[in-house]
Amino acid sequence: MWTSVTVVPGDCRTETLLPAALIVFVGYTVFGVTLLVSLPRGATLFALGVFVCGYALYIMLHRGPRRPLGRAWAVPAGLLSGVLGALFGVGGPPYVVYIAGRIPDTTAQRATISLMVALNVGLRVAAFAIAGLFTGRDLWLAIGLLLPVAWAGVWTGNRVHMGMAPATLARIVGAVLFGSGASLIVRTL
Repeated sequence: MWTSVTVVPGDCRTETLLPAALIVFVGYTVFGVTLLVSLPRGATLFALGVFVCGYALYIMLHRGPRRPLGRAWAVPAGLLSGVLGALFGVGGPPYVVYIAGRIPDTTAQRATISLMVALNVGLRVAAFAIAGLFTGRDLWLAIGLLLPVAWAGVWTGNRVHMGMAPATLARIVGAVLFGSGASLIVRTL
């Protein structure tokens, strides 16, 4: 059962991961947490809805091969991931686009993205703790209870990902993201 998860730490491309991870932390601590405590909730939810819908359209409409991204793209991808992660808890799309644009091998992509998600969550916890936003015992209990659910999600996602054509998976993910973003926009109007 444990071997069903095909993400192998040795497949991770640290030369792509580390620059983005460091910049994500800066995005969290410098920009994201500051905006989180100062922006009105309705405006941030509306902005998230617009961002998610735009990203969903990008996923669903983009056809053909993607141009390889240069290493310098770690800076905007990392900052945007940090800000979005701190504001909305969804910093993934910018660094997933960056990693997918840097690493052509899908096994290495999955390994690098999985490690980036783990680092991202750890960085978010650290940034929020530094800002004094993690003080409740119930929050830590929820984190402990949800960790097995997160592992199950990675395991299930890997199984589904391995058995589905990438273009089909991208369209499904894009449609779900578009529906989620549209619901956020409608709720804030």
